Amino acid sequence: AEAAKKAEEEAKKAAEEAVDAAETALEDAEAALEDEDVADEDKSAIAAAKEAVETAKSALDNLPDTATTEEKAAAAAALQAAVEDLEDAILDAEFNAEEAREAKEKEESDKAAEEKKLEDAKTDAKDRLDDVYDAKNMSDYRDEQIKELEAAKAAGEKAIAEAKTPEEAKQALADAKKAINAVKTDAALTKEEKAAEEEAAKKKAEEEAAKKAAEEEAAKKAAEEAAKKAAAQKAVEANSLSMNAGLKVTQTGKKINVSWGAVEGAEQYRVYVQYCGKKFTTKATKTVASGKLNVSVTKVNKKALKLKKNFKVYVAAYKKVNGKWTRIGKTITAHVVGRKNTKFTNAKNIIIKSETNVTLSVGGTSKIKAKTVLVNKKKKKLTNAHAKEFRYSSSNKAVATVTSKGNIKAVGKGTCVIYVYSRNGLTKTVNVTVK
Repeated sequence: AEAAKKAEEEAKKAAEEAVDAAETALEDAEAALEDEDVADEDKSAIAAAKEAVETAKSALDNLPDTATTEEKAAAAAALQAAVEDLEDAILDAEFNAEEAREAKEKEESDKAAEEKKLEDAKTDAKDRLDDVYDAKNMSDYRDEQIKELEAAKAAGEKAIAEAKTPEEAKQALADAKKAINAVKTDAALTKEEKAAEEEAAKKKAEEEAAKKAAEEEAAKKAAEEAAKKAAAQKAVEANSLSMNAGLKVTQTGKKINVSWGAVEGAEQYRVYVQYCGKKFTTKATKTVASGKLNVSVTKVNKKALKLKKNFKVYVAAYKKVNGKWTRIGKTITAHVVGRKNTKFTNAKNIIIKSETNVTLSVGGTSKIKAKTVLVNKKKKKLTNAHAKEFRYSSSNKAVATVTSKGNIKAVGKGTCVIYVYSRNGLTKTVNVTVK
């Protein structure tokens, strides 16, 4: 009875901490969504993560009075996981917004110099347009074509006046010259009118062919874009698996050591360390070039590391895409007990009690059964308020998927690996063959 009461208190505390973290994260999300410098795609990511937090919070708030301690703890853990995802989205948005603000300041500094250059270009283009128009002999044209010449000149003058850059002014002049020179003389029109019916039929056929080609090209581009997007997402998932496979957090002296798996194409890795119960900061604790796969951390929040506390760690891989830092992989968030903590301890190993080589038919299922071996059996392991004891991922969801409870389902023929992660980032694998 005493153990049950204690478990109930721990579940209640975990729920309260998760709700507090959720409310803080939701306030931060609202601020980020109102920031005009935050990109639309980042706002979309924040909005989606915010909705997930609200859903998880509602689920926790609406648990029935008959809910078990395990159900309460699980609901709190789900809310905490959603909060961490929302915090990740906010951090990425704030980082990208800062780069956007710096780009805006540079753009404004260059604007004044460009304005004079633009006005000179417009004046030159207008003068040259007048020369082209004045060179035409109006007696060579019909009344309707004279109107076309006047309209082409007027359109050119308007386009030059509306040009935003010297290049646009130059292009507007070129377009106007082309339009003026394209106006047909009386002699040219007389010749063309004799073959008007034949020309109309030819033009119609060409238009239909062009329309068909455009439709085919549009369909091709849409298919390529969809394939590109799917490949990019698959690459991120594969990169995350590679990073998790090498994730390891150890403690020596007054520091913690973090290592991870390499990601091909990564230009830098950002390591984030924070005490459990606090949100990660915008700035990474450590940032290293792509050739390095480990760091040592002695300070958190600019102060010496407190090894009596519990802390959380994750690593993200980045590369620049079109001048913008883009995350291409991320480890799980490992929740680690400080080595001087007198109450809790870490897992030192994962034991897979079920089969490690699973063979299934399409549609078949299997469940992973695992347990953790603690560093100190006299101490407690962290609760689900930090993270679930085990988290899972599949190397190929087209072959087999895995749920948050370790349930494997065979999807298609082939082989894949199911990764099992402990709270503090240890990894074990289960090989799956689908026949």
